Amino acid sequence: MTVARRLLTMAALVVPLVVGAACGPRVDRTQGLSLASLGHETSVAAPGAGAGAAIDSAAGAGGPSESGATTPVAVAPSGSSSAGAAGPRPGSPPARAGGAPTAVGGASASSPAASSATGSSPAGPKAAAPGAPIPGPGKATPTQAAPPVAVDPAKAPVILGHIGEYSGVVGAAVGSGLPAAGLTVRWLNDHGGLNGHPVKLVTGDSQSDPSRYAALVKQMVERDRVIAFVGNQVPLSAQGGAQYLVDHGVPAVGGDLTQELWFQNPMMFPHGSTLETLALGVMQIAAQQSKPKVAVFWCTEADVCGKFNQYMSSSKAKATGADLVYSAQISLAQPDFTSECLQAKQRGAQAIMLAMDPNAQSRVARSCTQQGYSPMWLGASMAIADVSKNDPNLNGMWGSVPIFPWPAADSPATQLFQAAVKQYAPNMITGAASASVWTAGMLLRSIAGSISDTPSSADIVNGLYTVRNTTVDGLTSSLTYEKGKPYTVPSCYFTVKIDGGKWVAPDGSKPRCINF
Repeated sequence: MTVARRLLTMAALVVPLVVGAACGPRVDRTQGLSLASLGHETSVAAPGAGAGAAIDSAAGAGGPSESGATTPVAVAPSGSSSAGAAGPRPGSPPARAGGAPTAVGGASASSPAASSATGSSPAGPKAAAPGAPIPGPGKATPTQAAPPVAVDPAKAPVILGHIGEYSGVVGAAVGSGLPAAGLTVRWLNDHGGLNGHPVKLVTGDSQSDPSRYAALVKQMVERDRVIAFVGNQVPLSAQGGAQYLVDHGVPAVGGDLTQELWFQNPMMFPHGSTLETLALGVMQIAAQQSKPKVAVFWCTEADVCGKFNQYMSSSKAKATGADLVYSAQISLAQPDFTSECLQAKQRGAQAIMLAMDPNAQSRVARSCTQQGYSPMWLGASMAIADVSKNDPNLNGMWGSVPIFPWPAADSPATQLFQAAVKQYAPNMITGAASASVWTAGMLLRSIAGSISDTPSSADIVNGLYTVRNTTVDGLTSSLTYEKGKPYTVPSCYFTVKIDGGKWVAPDGSKPRCINF
């Protein structure tokens, strides 16, 4: 039985735990970007014309949608044509290792502009020493340097898709991705779109079901004329549409990055660290906090949870300076974790990695606290959620994330993100997913010079192949994409921490790295 199917059979038990009131607000049916309106195209105010009010109503939601609808919603500047009106797109995208795409693109990509994210070195970066900064950006034009400019209404729209597991069991963890997609598109359209083209967004909810994700991908490409996906948050369903992306040459630019598939599929372009790096990263964090004896509690319902146990028990973990002294497989529906807490305590674990949903994390912390055991709590990737900051038992929790830490505001690029949230979505609950989606949007903007008069998937793919050693202005690890070659991503991560009821960025936007 697949992971998704096992999860769905547990819905009656698990969903209330993950998306209940204790896990923060959900996407309300009255909100502008709510998936409850699927089946209708929702217009977004034109740049400079009251955009903030419209996005604000949608962005207060940090959790999953209440809708079970199957049709995507379109987000676009006012007055633009509907997604379905883009018309046929002749031409073929370039072939890439892993499969031969069929015809879906437009005219061949033009040469990228000088300001696109390119560097001088064709070789990928090497991993830095532990604690060292990642390689600097290439020749990417700083995103924060661009003044607000209008899109060219005469240009065809660039239609992007975004899919998340917003009403699935991981909705509480990835929920901030949906409003972030909306605010990213608004910001892009207020700053010239993509190479002057207005940007339209079509969203969908895969509900953690690979089959549903596959259907949404197909529908968005063939009906809604989506030429690329941006920031998809699909940790349990990504495999459903992976082969379709390859067969049709449609790129998925950035996303949750929790599956190895992100670093293997030739049409999925990861924009941050691997899950392996994040798993080893929490061990390094513990060691650097003088707590080198680490345990991991991992959920049985999702393969991604087991990956933490696999990576943390591997020989590579020695490079972190920490030792895994105990591992426990748990269930998300488990009401009490006293036994696991006592065994971890007996083994001398000073820190525990919680590879599970936020609600289960709180129950683990409560169980251990009741036994007089208060280890250092660790989280990583999408196992980190905003709601955890409200649990006093989790205060002091550290986490490793693949993209810049969302609370950071110590660099021009992170300040730009904070300013965009304040302007367009002041009530938005930010998190790892929102940082991931924003960074994916900024990556697309950095290669926008490759987009031709008739935007196509091939344009986006060709533009991404020009990326050399860029950090997207410091928002992520150094990225290099080369046709037919494995992705090169250094083993670096960023840190977050719960301090006094709020998430903070202990290192600011500076990453930590591991040599393994």
